[in-house]
Amino acid sequence: MNRRFWLRFGPVWAPEDGGAAGGDAAAAAAAAAAQAGAGEPPPAKWFEGDLLTADERTWLGAKGLNLDDPLQAIPKLVRGHRSAEQYMGKGVDRIIERPADGQAYAEWARANAAALGLPEAAEGYQITPPESWPKDAQWDTGFETAFRKVAFEEGLPPAAANKLVGLYAEKVKGLADAAEQGYAEANTKMMGELSREYGDQVPVVIARAKQGAQAIAEKAGLDAEALTAVTSRLSRDMGDAQTIRFMAAIGELMGEDSAIGLGKGAGTGLTSTRSQAEQALADFMKPDGEWAKASMNRDPGAIARLRPKFEQLTRAVAALSGK
Repeated sequence: MNRRFWLRFGPVWAPEDGGAAGGDAAAAAAAAAAQAGAGEPPPAKWFEGDLLTADERTWLGAKGLNLDDPLQAIPKLVRGHRSAEQYMGKGVDRIIERPADGQAYAEWARANAAALGLPEAAEGYQITPPESWPKDAQWDTGFETAFRKVAFEEGLPPAAANKLVGLYAEKVKGLADAAEQGYAEANTKMMGELSREYGDQVPVVIARAKQGAQAIAEKAGLDAEALTAVTSRLSRDMGDAQTIRFMAAIGELMGEDSAIGLGKGAGTGLTSTRSQAEQALADFMKPDGEWAKASMNRDPGAIARLRPKFEQLTRAVAALSGK
């Protein structure tokens, strides 16, 4: 071949031309690296690994935070978190989830008892009577215990529990006040009726009614409790005008020894004045009387027979004395 042709291209192929050789080596290395990595996937992005769940990655994408460079996403995440805390006034970790669909409030409240300030047991409810509750009125501790149990089971806040107790107490107090006012009005009406009918003899009529009730109660074998229930209807404070009239008529008849055989016999008639009652009691207890002799001789049979008469006379004196 023509020697001049090869001499023209000599510098290109010359081995001592380091620049040309270096360029060829770099290109060859890049090509080899590309060929070697052609079968491997590219490295995962920071949000594509196991660090986040699929839902969290979806959320990042929806918020535009799935950036290739995590340093660009971090400031946005920090600002969003702080903004949420400032808006809600507390940390995200202290947020209470609302009840699930179909979940009972009591179950949800018990699961969040600490956050809601609920006591750990029914006894933890501090129930106090309202200030308006009368000091001398009895407080139903049994009902209070039952209410505590219900409040605990239903997850009732302590403040609400006390408000409900106060509301119930006011209702009970109102009923008691209404009943007391009703008694007072009825008593005023009763005394007005008796005063129009008997004038200044009303105390005598009431005493006679009590005597009649006591005598009949003794004949009927009623005990002291039953007798008290009967005579309570004959008092100035809680009496009933019709009942007082009825029992006074019986007492008057018995005083005349004419009430269907009751009160017959010497010394068994009822008295209508305090002096008569005191005289009858004095006659009964005179030293030479049966009561004194029975007591002196300690005769249980005679004492048992005479005691009803003794008690009748002492009650008559007490009734006519206004006691």
